[in-house]
Amino acid sequence: MSGRAQSKRVQPKGAKMRNLVIGALIAATPAASHPFRDQIPAAFQGVYGRTAASCNDPDEIAFLSVTADQLSYYESDEFLLLGISFEGPAGPMFNGRFIAREETRIIGEGNLQLVLETPDRLVRYQLADGADGPAAGAQRDLWIRCPSGSFQARQNQ
Repeated sequence: MSGRAQSKRVQPKGAKMRNLVIGALIAATPAASHPFRDQIPAAFQGVYGRTAASCNDPDEIAFLSVTADQLSYYESDEFLLLGISFEGPAGPMFNGRFIAREETRIIGEGNLQLVLETPDRLVRYQLADGADGPAAGAQRDLWIRCPSGSFQARQNQ
């Protein structure tokens, strides 16, 4: 044995239980259980095609499925990293930062804006880094919501 005295840390009576209770309370708070971002609002969620007719075409591959945290296409996806929803002049809007995947390749991150012009018309814009909205003359990527009983809606639930 060495000549140094070994000291042992003594916890006050009940300290272990108190620490356990505090840890459980922190873990159960809403901030700990929810992501620090908005999800894509329910109003945007659903299956979209390029035209209303394409929603019932079993050979159509151009469709978009929107969930709370991703956009899915035929062979690619965009997964939500950060986002915020708000009411804009054209209707409900959502700005988000997504990471994109095509087949088996990660393409990278990008900023998107989703605008719900009407309950059945979704416009998707690619945003430049640091931009709050699309540039003047930006290309509108228009999608038409497929009715719930349509072929595409049933296939992509």
